[in-house]
Amino acid sequence: MSEPELRSSASDSKPPMKMDVVVVIDQDGLKQREAALEEITKGCEYAGVSCQHIKFKKLDFGETKVLEAFSNADVAFIDVSILVSFISSELLTY
Repeated sequence: MSEPELRSSASDSKPPMKMDVVVVIDQDGLKQREAALEEITKGCEYAGVSCQHIKFKKLDFGETKVLEAFSNADVAFIDVSILVSFISSELLTY
């Protein structure tokens, strides 16, 4: 069965489920991060789920809407290299 056939047969059996995906990544001009975000976004579009890009700095700052989007998401993709960079820079300031 091809991908379109799989998709149509799955959607025929029951209504599509609403799913929210968040991607926590700061691109910072790095091509690898930009490519990762683009591929995740494409996958979400293909699956018919919503995808929201969240910058780590906004999440760390604690903006209410950003925190709500993150905590209410069904799936979260998090670039852990951001956390390593953040922790390293925080340690250097002390």
